[in-house]
Order: sequence, then C-alpha cells, then structure tokens
Amino acid sequence: MSEFIESIAQRQTGGTTAKVLIMTSRVQVLQETVRVSDASRRAMDRLAHCHVTVERLPYDIRGRMLFNHVHLAITDPQTRRDLAAWSWWQQVVGHRNYSPRLVELVVQRNRARSAQELIDDLDEALENPYEIWGASFRALPLVDQQLLLTLSVMDSQLVPWQEVIQRLGGIPSSGSHVDATLERLDGSWITKGLHAGSRVLALADPSQRDFLIRYLSVSPGAMTTIIKNTVSVAAPQLGQL
Repeated sequence: MSEFIESIAQRQTGGTTAKVLIMTSRVQVLQETVRVSDASRRAMDRLAHCHVTVERLPYDIRGRMLFNHVHLAITDPQTRRDLAAWSWWQQVVGHRNYSPRLVELVVQRNRARSAQELIDDLDEALENPYEIWGASFRALPLVDQQLLLTLSVMDSQLVPWQEVIQRLGGIPSSGSHVDATLERLDGSWITKGLHAGSRVLALADPSQRDFLIRYLSVSPGAMTTIIKNTVSVAAPQLGQL
C-alpha cells in the first residue's frame, strides 16, 4: 500500500500530466495502513491536498453515487418509474449527513414496497445516521453487546476470538454462552473465519464500528466496563530488554 501511495506522489510531483484516481468507501482500510506504516504515513502527508471528503464532492457526483446504489438494488419497474419522476434525490444528496456508505446500507436493507417507503427510510437515516444500528444493538442480550463493544476497540477485524473472550470480564463466558452469542451475531453483526490457523472475529460492516465507538463515547458505564476488563500487559524485566 505504501508503495502504491508513493507512486501517486511521484506522478503528482514529477511534472507529468498523468493522474491517478482512488475511490473507496472503506476509508478505514487506508487509516489502518497509515496507523501501522510509517512509510504510508509519510506518503500520505505529501498527498494531503488530494484528500477529497464527502463534503467536497460536487453535487452531481453525489447524485450519481446515490443513483448507482438505487439502480442496483431496486428492480421493481413501478418503483423505478416513481423514483425517476420525483425530485426526492436533491434533498438526499444535499443533506448535511449525506454519506455513500449510509445510502448503501439503507438501500441494501430496505424492503420497501414503494418508492415513498424508500425515500422515508433514507430521510430517517440521514436525520439519525447512527441509529441505523441502534435498535438492533439495544435489543441484544448484555453479553452480545459487551462482545461487540469489546471487538470495536480491538481494531474490529481479524481479532482472535480468545482475546475477545478474555476481555468479557464478569460476563458469563463459558463455551455454551460463547457459542450461543456467536450464533446470534453471525451474519448480522459479525463474521467468523480462520486466519493463520486461529479462529478470528470481525465486525460485519465498518459502519457498525462507527456506531459502537460513538455509543461508547456517550455511555460512561459501558466505557468503564471496557476499561476494567482490559487485559493488562506485564512490564518487561530489565533482563529481557
């Protein structure tokens, strides 16, 4: 990744007219690369002027992103005709909370029987963007919530499940409890897999981590529990240095 970023920097500063465009809705991938790689961090500093936030996107580009998601998800002919005939999209792309990721989530999860239902769902999500996961999260048992909150502060991707269980503290974490929790969350909140021979967990969607981190920021009790259950790391002895 750092080599790729560096190649862009060279094209930008080498006097050539060639341009490279990177479009991604998974900015966390880039943030993680910068976090763990000094080379990537230095390269990104040189490309700071190339960073385009959603707020800076032209109005027509926002509209194209919106219609791309709608076009792929909505197949009913009448719903398509209704959406094409109305000017609803202008309010969506002009909203202060407009986000391609949010639009994608709403459209994918929407089971609308009409164009108006889809528009209403988009309006509700834009007014309360973090609540798209709120109702589902609050309906979960305590152990499920604690596991998700713990996972969210452990980078949320490819986390060894034993490490997550260690941090559940006083929450019942016997084999049967853990299996039941993973079964309830699998597919909707988490994905399970194997990495380097170890069983790992990951949040199913980056927006879920956004919600969980915000939940922790406004929930002192939940944050206190996370801190109390943090696994301490023993300081190295002088002979080990």
